[in-house]
Amino acid sequence: MNKVLFLFFSVFLFTVNISAQKQIEFARKLKKQFPKDKVIITNSKVVVEFDYNSKYGIFAREKIEENFMTLEKNIEFIYPIFYSDDVEIDDFDTGPHSRVKKDEYYTSNGIFHDDIKVKYSHFKIPFFSGESHLKAELKYTNVRYIPNVYFSKPYRILEKEIQFVIPEYMDIDLILLNTENYDVIISELFEKKNRIVTYKIKNLKSMSKDEELPGKSYLYPHIFIHVKSYTSDGKKIKVFETTADLYNWYSDLVSETEYENETEELEALVNSLIKPDLTDIEKIQRIFYWVQDNIRYIAFEDGLAGFQPASCQKVLNNRYGDCKGMANLTKEMLVIAGFDARLAWLGTRRIAYDYSVPSLAVDNHMICALLYNNEILYLDATEKYSKLGEYAERIQNRNVLIQNGDSYLLETIPESAPDQNKQNYTMNLTLGEDMLIEGDLVVELASESRAQLMNLMSSIPEKEWEKAIKYYLRSGNDLVSVTDVKLPDLSRDQKYEFSGNLSFTDKISTFDNEAYLYLDPFTFFSGYKLDEDREFALWFSYKKDIELNISLKIPDEWEIVSLPESFTVDNEEFYFSTNTYFDNNDINYTMSGKIPKAVISGYNITTWNDAIVQLIQNYEQPIILRKK
Repeated sequence: MNKVLFLFFSVFLFTVNISAQKQIEFARKLKKQFPKDKVIITNSKVVVEFDYNSKYGIFAREKIEENFMTLEKNIEFIYPIFYSDDVEIDDFDTGPHSRVKKDEYYTSNGIFHDDIKVKYSHFKIPFFSGESHLKAELKYTNVRYIPNVYFSKPYRILEKEIQFVIPEYMDIDLILLNTENYDVIISELFEKKNRIVTYKIKNLKSMSKDEELPGKSYLYPHIFIHVKSYTSDGKKIKVFETTADLYNWYSDLVSETEYENETEELEALVNSLIKPDLTDIEKIQRIFYWVQDNIRYIAFEDGLAGFQPASCQKVLNNRYGDCKGMANLTKEMLVIAGFDARLAWLGTRRIAYDYSVPSLAVDNHMICALLYNNEILYLDATEKYSKLGEYAERIQNRNVLIQNGDSYLLETIPESAPDQNKQNYTMNLTLGEDMLIEGDLVVELASESRAQLMNLMSSIPEKEWEKAIKYYLRSGNDLVSVTDVKLPDLSRDQKYEFSGNLSFTDKISTFDNEAYLYLDPFTFFSGYKLDEDREFALWFSYKKDIELNISLKIPDEWEIVSLPESFTVDNEEFYFSTNTYFDNNDINYTMSGKIPKAVISGYNITTWNDAIVQLIQNYEQPIILRKK
């Protein structure tokens, strides 16, 4: 008997050892193939099942199974699952090396995210080729809130399967997006009165860690779930079959809020802001700017169930609100003032969809639309320090769904020209006999470039403003002295201009009778060379239009030996130009930089990098002077 047991355990241990060795060899092979990866998902399966019961009506279950393998030692990572009040987590099981599980409301950058919660597990795997897994089951009690399903994850996936089980009484479209670079195997069968659709992809890249990316709906393969309708007791019940269905659902939510709106306190506020002698535009500005300045924007634009605005008195009393609450307050105040103001829904720039396919995935933002003088003005009070009639890049050229009683208006928010965000820098300098360069710098900012700095100024104590402007004027260079600072006026409708006197010696070096001068203190865009292996576009927060003009008066005893060559690159997505010339004892330097679409496409990255390298080389060319 002992010999039999010994033989059994010997075979068992030998088998385990062989299996472990194969696992290590497999991990080594993967590490060789993907040397930058630290964790890999060997297989991932998601099953989405739709069903009906008397408690929820139509609902959905999402079952997730994923297996991880480490390709380095001592690897830690966190696996989060986001959900909301309309989503229940029925199962959350993690395998070996899972140290912590947490379930809490989600915050980011100190901002509380309404009803969004996160449940996550902290994995800590000490050895190479270590394995673990996660299993989770989510229940979407309101099928309207089911999100689109993505194939990609933060880690590479060797094999991915997504399956949908759809009862025959449901009308659902599954729209496959961003799969051009993958071979997707799709199968469909009918079983037990269900339509079962399965998608399989192998070797999925991990989600990019690059900064300033487009929204993920532009980038990664996923399935857009369009729940159109279902049949119950022989009756067809629409969910979001048409845009009108989506609008009606929104309208019902808004009607509940409008019923709760109390206007007595609000009327007193509006009457204190507007006076009879003001023009209509001035009245609109007073109200719009008051909401911007006095209501703190605290929410995030991607709340799953956050489609119902808070009542105007709640936002007013709290002095904070999300985009919906701020839009509702703005609308109500304008209505009290006698204007035709309405709520409007839209998806910001980071969302790739429009209203051609109605879904909650299309929207992530709410603003106020004002019908005035045969045009529509869009008022987004979450954009602090924005002027009436100026629109942030994130909402420009976006479809917008506007209240119109039982129907709706579908419009497009105008796109602004790049020069709306003009940044002008003008320097008049003098080179002294002691090689000290001094003079004044005047900066003028407009639209989003202005609002960006105004937001920064408002976030710090007023006593720190001069210090902040000095830092800006000297481009963070501690070797530059700044005096006589003129602070900007924080009024939106005034010219946003500030200035100071600069003096510095670090931009000039002398050797015998020659001096080498580097005149540009800003070197705009020099830090924008991208990684060579970057795959996706670079998105700027807004269109760029920068102009720098420098005039340097030099003493009579100096003459020009050489000036940097002029440089110009003109691409459909970017423009750079520098020019240095001598005129009437003045050295003049101009630099112009434009990003007219606020984007550098993926196909253009190599060309962009080449241009940045050339621009830097141009910045590094000195002006050479010689004593006569």
